[in-house]
Amino acid sequence: MKSLESYLKVIQLKPRFLFGLLAFGLIMILFPDDLATKFGFQKLRADYRGWIGIGTIAVFCMWLMQLIPAINRKYKGWQAKKTVLARLYTLSEYERDDLLHCIYKNQQTINASMIDGSVHGLTTKGILVMGTGTGNRMSWPYTIPDYIWNHIQKNKEELFPELFDDAILKELQRKWDPKNKLW
Repeated sequence: MKSLESYLKVIQLKPRFLFGLLAFGLIMILFPDDLATKFGFQKLRADYRGWIGIGTIAVFCMWLMQLIPAINRKYKGWQAKKTVLARLYTLSEYERDDLLHCIYKNQQTINASMIDGSVHGLTTKGILVMGTGTGNRMSWPYTIPDYIWNHIQKNKEELFPELFDDAILKELQRKWDPKNKLW
């Protein structure tokens, strides 16, 4: 029973390890005879060719069984990122103001109250990530993930044309001035 358990551990290997076993099996089977003789595994291959073939096919099947969910997870992650980036185009005025302030200051992290509605909305949409640890509930760090920040930087003019209009930018600067306490 112990040996069966040790063989079943192969199923739990990650796809990259299974691919290595698959490549090894394919090399054992498909290597030309003269090179197999040079490397010293011609006799082993001749005696166990059937077992090596069955093992290689089994490893290939296990590799496929683990590769398909891995590809699916990657695809779902890509879809989730695509959805979050699409949400950048549907922000409320207050959410836009928070992001505009970050972009204007060129800072990926802002501090805001944990009960700030617009920051909470951005967090719920996946655009901001709440910092971990302990701190002041009235000034908690929130960060824009790198892939969103890079997308914003590349599409700044399309997403936030206010930053390129001098009149609007002056109004925003007045609004963000700490002396006015509007921000």
